[in-house]
Amino acid sequence: KKSAFVVKDTINRDIDISYDLPQQESDSLFHKASRLRTHKNKNVLAMDTFNCNTFYSDSEILSSGVSPKLGSFEISGFPDFTNIELAEEPTVKVRFDIDARGVISLTEAAIRIDEYVEEVVPIVKEVEVDDNNVIESENEDNIIIEEAEEGEINEDEEENEEGEKDEEEGSTEEGEIIEEEEQEQEEIEEENEEIVEEQEFETQLTTKRRILQLKYTQTENIIELSESDILTSRDVLQKLNHEDEQRLLREATKNELESYVYTMLDALEEEGIKSVTTEDERELFSTGLLEAGDWLYDDGASASLEEYQEKLGALKEVGDRMQLRSSELEMRPAVASAFHEWKDTVLEILSTIVTERNVGEGERDELVQEIRDLEGWLESQQEEQAKKQPFEDPVWISSDLYSRMAELQNTVNRFQKRRIRTPTPTPTPEVIEEEKENFEIPPNFEFD
Repeated sequence: KKSAFVVKDTINRDIDISYDLPQQESDSLFHKASRLRTHKNKNVLAMDTFNCNTFYSDSEILSSGVSPKLGSFEISGFPDFTNIELAEEPTVKVRFDIDARGVISLTEAAIRIDEYVEEVVPIVKEVEVDDNNVIESENEDNIIIEEAEEGEINEDEEENEEGEKDEEEGSTEEGEIIEEEEQEQEEIEEENEEIVEEQEFETQLTTKRRILQLKYTQTENIIELSESDILTSRDVLQKLNHEDEQRLLREATKNELESYVYTMLDALEEEGIKSVTTEDERELFSTGLLEAGDWLYDDGASASLEEYQEKLGALKEVGDRMQLRSSELEMRPAVASAFHEWKDTVLEILSTIVTERNVGEGERDELVQEIRDLEGWLESQQEEQAKKQPFEDPVWISSDLYSRMAELQNTVNRFQKRRIRTPTPTPTPEVIEEEKENFEIPPNFEFD
């Protein structure tokens, strides 16, 4: 199961807000887990200019000399409410943003006004419905519908009879049709005007909402610094960071010194160290280790970083040489044996590389000679090492041979990456001109 880790940039402090309004108490604005680049809206009841302040909610956790107050803001630009009949007390919304640096600022202020306004609306009359009248009207409607259906049938018969006549006699003039339509339109307009004159209206109070933008200014910014203050603060921060680094390094060096003392005291009892050191050498080094351990708990308990580094360096100069002799006693034979196996493998590859890869004989011979030179160097170093005592510093170490082998192996790898050599095509033999002239078709030869 995979675990997901999310890193969030937060302000790490609880921020509150207060107002200079009689009925508005202080309230939480941002909590310490609030992320950067976010915002928060606060609603307050106000009808005139007021101020709000942002501050750290817990001033006890702040460093000495740090003010809990962050900033002050003034909200103004309120309308005149003298001639406004309010439905409820106006609400002011203020918006605060946190930028990427954790700085809090006021970015918006608006007021919501709900007011009563007079509106002229038509009077809706209630109509009483008589069931008997409804039944009679329905019967009348049915009679009218039946008469209309009979009229439609008669009209259809008349139209069929008129269709047999000449079309010119049954048509009306276009001017007469337009006049009839205009008369009908005038009659409709007159009827509508009569309806409007008969309609009654009344005045009602309705609620209307308006949103107005207010002015806001920052009257005080506690964290605002001048250019010189910024430079001074930067120098102070760099100094504090350097002191913290030195303090951590001092503690780490002290712990390393203490660990090294106990590690080497145990190592002096191992056969690997005893085989490459003399008794006097071990006794002298053991005394130095015990003195360093006692010093750590006495005068060295409050020593400086430089003193710890000096003491540790002096002990490592002796102890690291002992450990090097012990490790090289086993590593040198192993690396020498690996070299001879590597040499045989590489020489076998180089024996055919000229024909297989695009490598010249001169390049191949130069690399072979370097391998032979390294082999001769190893033999001479082994002869010198054989003359030394185990408690003496080694003539050569395994890393010297290994690094030179790695350089030669890189050259071999470059050769093997080169383009494969393609065989040279066999030239086609040229026919001599005289042979062409003397060529004759043999007798009894038949073409297919």
